[in-house]
Amino acid sequence: MNKVKSLKLVVHADKLDKMKGKEVYQVWLLEKGKPYRAGSFVPNESGEGGVVFKLNSFNSHKWDTIAITLEPDEKSQTPKGSILLSKPL
Repeated sequence: MNKVKSLKLVVHADKLDKMKGKEVYQVWLLEKGKPYRAGSFVPNESGEGGVVFKLNSFNSHKWDTIAITLEPDEKSQTPKGSILLSKPL
């Protein structure tokens, strides 16, 4: 049996609005309401964008929700923007 060498979260979205200034879409993994950064992205001209996040360094967590917010820039350590999408895991 092959062992899993890495586990990755892949987020892809389309039909996204164009960004203003340094804005980015930020992906968050939540565990009991506490957010953990899982990458950020800026959509292309067609409104498509995404991020791949390596989960192995966080395998002690029991994620319960994934969320995407619109942030003022890619430096947000906690969500500052509104939640645009949220889904229980």
